[in-house]
Amino acid sequence: MSQEVAARQAGVSRQWVNSFEQGARRAELGLVLDLFAALGLSLAVTDTEVVSPADTEPQGLDVDALLDSLRSADER
Repeated sequence: MSQEVAARQAGVSRQWVNSFEQGARRAELGLVLDLFAALGLSLAVTDTEVVSPADTEPQGLDVDALLDSLRSADER
């Protein structure tokens, strides 16, 4: 799945997907959830009291790598 296809399915532009992937400081939550849904992902929210501080460090999402893995799965 290309960024263009994921963007179309999520109802956003490819540029928005690229900006999000690059770590845009702000992104509308609804659009993020739409992109996640288009990629077959979900977002889990947990109680911060049961999450250790090491687990709360922000981690980036490599949308290109995810799309590549989905593309590989489609080709199988």
